[in-house]
Amino acid sequence: MQYTRESALERLLKNYEPYYDIHMMINGDQSPITARCDFFEHSGQYVISKKAELWSAENEEFLYLLNIPHLTEKCRNEECISVFRSFKSYRSGELVRREEKECMGNTLYIGSLQSEVYFCIYEKDYEQYKKHDIPIADAEVKNRFEIRLKNERAFYAIRDLLEHDNPERTAFQIINRYVRFVDRDDTKPRSDWRINEEWAWFMGEHRGSLKLTTKPEPYSFERTLHWLSHQVAPTLKLALRLDKMNHTQIVHDIITHARLTEKHEKILKQQAAAANEVVL
Repeated sequence: MQYTRESALERLLKNYEPYYDIHMMINGDQSPITARCDFFEHSGQYVISKKAELWSAENEEFLYLLNIPHLTEKCRNEECISVFRSFKSYRSGELVRREEKECMGNTLYIGSLQSEVYFCIYEKDYEQYKKHDIPIADAEVKNRFEIRLKNERAFYAIRDLLEHDNPERTAFQIINRYVRFVDRDDTKPRSDWRINEEWAWFMGEHRGSLKLTTKPEPYSFERTLHWLSHQVAPTLKLALRLDKMNHTQIVHDIITHARLTEKHEKILKQQAAAANEVVL
């Protein structure tokens, strides 16, 4: 059976209806979220009368169906306020068969794929269709939002996760730190554009933000010498030997004509002041 995006979504929501209250977004095609699914459950135990309650528990679950094509459009329209400076969008025809190309899978990367942190948002149902031949409408997971981290960024995320033992808290605080979607308002500066209502629902209220880095260390000349020793010295030594072999003075001329910046002059003054304090 051939599915369009609309028919696949309709079948998916029908599967959710017995368990969730379905809320379709107004102008769903023009919203970052297509639908919101709410689940509420109250459990408890009592003796003889409900007034003699031994225990009770409330369970709430919210499921959001992200509209990845619209998120991509908001990125193109500069309605994505982010620490990141770039985004990439792909619509892969390899994820579906030829007769279903009108319903190809979408992937949105926010941030550089070479950086230590970036987001990948993609339509998981199409991936499952390609890998396991699962019909798009029968996929258990429709979309996937991945936070991809490495090196120092991954370390601080894991540290927060271990400290609070709450993956939802860690994940959403990372998202909240690096990106938010807003609605364009040309009467105001971009920084004052109002957060998109559906995106605010997705993020939830009173979210903090998790910065995955430390404060930059103050400058020290020892760090410069370390860099010079490990990164520059071998090449410099080679250049000096070539000068000697060829009876040239290229390295000497390069150093002679190099200009010190204002930052370099400031470092010289700081080092001179420190030396005077030692002498005194």
